[in-house]
Amino acid sequence: MSIKNLKIVSIIFIFVLLFNFSFTFATNDDNETLIKDDISTGSEETPVNGEQATQEENKTEDDKWIYEDYYMSGDNITVDKIIDGNAFISGSTVTISGEIGGDLFVVAEKVIIESGYIYSNLFVVTQELIINGIVYDLYGCASNITLSDEGLIARDFRAFANNVTINGQINRNAYISVNESLSISDTCSISGNLKYSVPSEINVPEGVVNGEISSKITTPRSKTPTVSSLFESILGLLFYTIVVAFFTLKFAPKFVDNLVERFKAPQTYIYGLLTLILAPIVIVLLLVTFIGIKLSLLLTLLYLLLITLSTAIVNITVGKLISNKLSEKSGKVFTPMNCIILTTIALWILDKIPYINVFTSLLIFIAGFSLLIPSFKSKKQKDS
Repeated sequence: MSIKNLKIVSIIFIFVLLFNFSFTFATNDDNETLIKDDISTGSEETPVNGEQATQEENKTEDDKWIYEDYYMSGDNITVDKIIDGNAFISGSTVTISGEIGGDLFVVAEKVIIESGYIYSNLFVVTQELIINGIVYDLYGCASNITLSDEGLIARDFRAFANNVTINGQINRNAYISVNESLSISDTCSISGNLKYSVPSEINVPEGVVNGEISSKITTPRSKTPTVSSLFESILGLLFYTIVVAFFTLKFAPKFVDNLVERFKAPQTYIYGLLTLILAPIVIVLLLVTFIGIKLSLLLTLLYLLLITLSTAIVNITVGKLISNKLSEKSGKVFTPMNCIILTTIALWILDKIPYINVFTSLLIFIAGFSLLIPSFKSKKQKDS
């Protein structure tokens, strides 16, 4: 699985988690009614004269229900209850044998939908996903995904993985992108369309897909960069840096001046280095705690944003610093944007040199974090 695509999927996954924390998405009223009807029907069969037995049965039924959003983190987690809300789970191995009325969000090493029923969306990032139960909609990012003979996707199947195996039933469309292999058995059934991308053509058994079939053959990336790929790389970086530089120079010139001043202060790099190293540790520690899941997801999003902005911020800061120095020495005004473009090209060239590029990338990330995270000393200086 490519790192770039995994980062994109992970960021989307985190955004979805953050925007859904305060809501319950039990939108499938028909499905929810079916669950409640089944339980109410069971209670009606209880004999009238068995008052104590009725109370015990009602208590047992209540113990099976969770009437709120469900949060859980640990090593081996099994969900065998009926959750009337969303579920947010992280762990080593997660097994779902109960019912979830809302969305299920899972980050784990292995996820098994055993005999469970997910009445809404399943958002999952894992090494291995096995579906033996029923899922309304699937959004999966994994190394291996298997839809078994007993597995059912009530609507759409969306997956990005190294390997995907489909033996079960998909009631609507399937959108699949694999890096290695896609296996579709002659026992499976896809009621809608099948759209997939694979490194080599596969055989789709006749009659298993009721809709249209469209495929795309992906060419594995060569380890040796081509001229076109290098050209695309530098153009993309220049465009991104120029856009960020334009808005910061035009609407936040003081912010850029502060970046230049902070770039000159060696002590600020200590904070950047500590943040780069300690932030992932803190995120993992928060993720394994019950009350820290939401905060860990927020910190993960901020951490990814800092990494994304680091290169552009360093290019802008160094370019602005060079333009200031040239203007002071020559007495002429040097346009910061020209210096920023030249700095971007120079750092890009260093990043393409083997062995040197490792140190270049590390230094850029440290410098970027140091510039974007103000130190306590700089805050005190501003206050004074």
